[in-house]
Amino acid sequence: MNESRAGWSYLGGFVVCVFAGVVAGLVFTSVATLIFLVEGKRPFEHNDVTYGSTVALYVLGFTTAGLVAGLLNPLGRTKLGAVLLGIIATVPLAWGASVLVTRQLVPDDASRFAIAMYSLTFGGGMGFIMHREFVGKRVRNGT
Repeated sequence: MNESRAGWSYLGGFVVCVFAGVVAGLVFTSVATLIFLVEGKRPFEHNDVTYGSTVALYVLGFTTAGLVAGLLNPLGRTKLGAVLLGIIATVPLAWGASVLVTRQLVPDDASRFAIAMYSLTFGGGMGFIMHREFVGKRVRNGT
């Protein structure tokens, strides 16, 4: 592959990842908005959060995850790399959720464990699925 094509491929992958993060944030925000419109602030107060902080978490957390995934996109070429990429990219979202719930910027031991478990399960699982659905299919189809 020539250099300009490799650069375009990296840039294209970066843009797709950031866009996917923004879209995911907007989808989750839509769900939160629907809940807020139907139930009011009660479900948020029940979880000791606000609607605004939840929306901020979704938009900033997923966009940051997309940015991280975009920057590290070449990792996703292999199955193991894709799993690792998913784990790493999910950490900002999990950390943001921890801050939202605990109101502590520096997580305690329980929060670090929760961040690690969320990143390993959700992030690792998503990395595996994304590799299988996109990279694996391209390889099998010869594209």
